[in-house]
Amino acid sequence: MSEAGPSHRTNIHDDVHHFFLESHRIATEAQFVIDSLPNADIPAVERAVRQLDSIRSILLSLNDPATTPDETEQLLHFVHYLLTPLEAFLANQHTQISLVNLLIPEVAQGIF
Repeated sequence: MSEAGPSHRTNIHDDVHHFFLESHRIATEAQFVIDSLPNADIPAVERAVRQLDSIRSILLSLNDPATTPDETEQLLHFVHYLLTPLEAFLANQHTQISLVNLLIPEVAQGIF
């Protein structure tokens, strides 16, 4: 039974380590998308938002003894920092599309 304990802790550490590596990769890609605004592709922005939302959800439920609550809070703030311009861009895009549909109903109906 004593062998299962350390092995289990190692697996959890490996899973958390892998999560942090993937989160770093996603954050780097999200920063690239942010740097590309306002010329970023909408699907790329939407993908970054979905991935960052997933990271936030996991961080909120993370139960890792090696990660302090302060570290988790800092990571959550960083995710929020990345999400803010991406979500603002999407909100602006949706507003622009709605305005076009109001101003030019033929476009919305596919006549052109």
